[in-house]
Amino acid sequence: MLKKILEALEDLPIIPFIADKGNDAVDVIERVIKFGCEPAIGMKQTWMMRIRNSSRRKSFEDWERHRKMRYRIEGVFGSIKLKVGSSFPLIREDLAKKMAISCAILWNLYMIILQTLWFFVIVLEVVRRG
Repeated sequence: MLKKILEALEDLPIIPFIADKGNDAVDVIERVIKFGCEPAIGMKQTWMMRIRNSSRRKSFEDWERHRKMRYRIEGVFGSIKLKVGSSFPLIREDLAKKMAISCAILWNLYMIILQTLWFFVIVLEVVRRG
């Protein structure tokens, strides 16, 4: 699915492209590099099996620098899955995409409202204490 998405894109914002080991194909990494992004994709490596391809090696080095950001992203998706569910029982792919985008928007609105309420609680507490 990632290859189809990358083929349909004309450009990407120049930020680290963080992904897990399932997206470590050389053609994916080279496509991301053509967009000007810094690929940060985890690679499977053992003491017997080293990374030989230079693009994959560079991607693994960038993964070592940026991998903590992936876990932040996964935390957001994990929270959404807990609130909404991990799958959408829809047959058509376009409806599933629309539902996923809708859930992400609703999650963002929920977080904005929650943080705004906390802000007002803090302000009221500061005003109350003088």
